[in-house]
Amino acid sequence: MSPRELDELVPFDFIDLVEAHKMATKTQDVKDAYYACMITNVQIAKGKHIKVQDVVETFHPVTRIDRKREEQRFIEEWTTAGGEI
Repeated sequence: MSPRELDELVPFDFIDLVEAHKMATKTQDVKDAYYACMITNVQIAKGKHIKVQDVVETFHPVTRIDRKREEQRFIEEWTTAGGEI
């Protein structure tokens, strides 16, 4: 992105860019955690394997805002599918 394009951004566009960057970073972290777990679990006893989700949660903990968004999405999907609240 050029400086001119950055200067012409509307605040909502900038927020969207930041969110997209966060999602891309989290996706890459999940991939890295997967491969790290695969490499590490070869050396660990069978009952004590490391889970990818545990590794990812240390870097990206779930916040109240994330939980609220997930709850809102669930309610929207539930009501559009014909469910009652």
